[in-house]
Amino acid sequence: MGLGKTIQTVIYTNILKTQMNMRGPFVIIVPLSTVVHWYREFTEWTNLNTIVYSGDSVGRQVIREYEFAFESDRPDKLNYKQTFLKHCHSQSAPKWQKTWMAEVVITTPGVFGLKDTNKLKVVRWDLLVVDEAQRIKNYSGKLGSTLRDFNFNHKLLLTGTPIQNNMNELWTLLKFIDPSNFKNPETFLGIYGNMKSKSIVDSLHAIIRPYMLCRLKGDVEKSVPPKEETVIEVELTFLQKKYCRALYEKNMQ
Repeated sequence: MGLGKTIQTVIYTNILKTQMNMRGPFVIIVPLSTVVHWYREFTEWTNLNTIVYSGDSVGRQVIREYEFAFESDRPDKLNYKQTFLKHCHSQSAPKWQKTWMAEVVITTPGVFGLKDTNKLKVVRWDLLVVDEAQRIKNYSGKLGSTLRDFNFNHKLLLTGTPIQNNMNELWTLLKFIDPSNFKNPETFLGIYGNMKSKSIVDSLHAIIRPYMLCRLKGDVEKSVPPKEETVIEVELTFLQKKYCRALYEKNMQ
């Protein structure tokens, strides 16, 4: 927290659109509690047309029909089996010519990865950003499995904890970012599953360096003083001693 991941992502997305001439749209998947925060940063720091894709099924349908595509690109009539976004734009237009009115779409994992997968998969997304990306560290998890079915031109994962339990979680994130170079978990874990030497650690650092930008608070705020630890010994109260003694003696009474 406090490392500026949000504003860096906002500016990075803006550069892709304004300087790298990417058409978009860009989808930002964030926790529900931070949707308003992300929307505020995009609207304050960029001129990108940013929408929030959330709400109940009726509200999301209205957003798909009136906020995703330009009015001239919207289909006039659809039967009940047809997907609205799939029939936006002229069917004869090449994919690279299709431009969406919504340039940035901010949504949540539940909406994008679970409820409206088939409706949103027809969009050719230029960039995927996943905030709190530890949600997809489980390879068999629902969100990660769903996102792997999409075709994103670029991917950005934001997480403060790339590894919590084992190296398999790191492999899952690397597999998501670059599936062609991280095909087999057994090979990766066979080498890096047990960090027994410095050479193996250095080798792992060399492999993940092209994929990971790691920042410390000292890199962001130079005035942060070094961390200090103060140990204050406090004697147990009489009641605490009584319960500790009972636990030690396994006295259930």
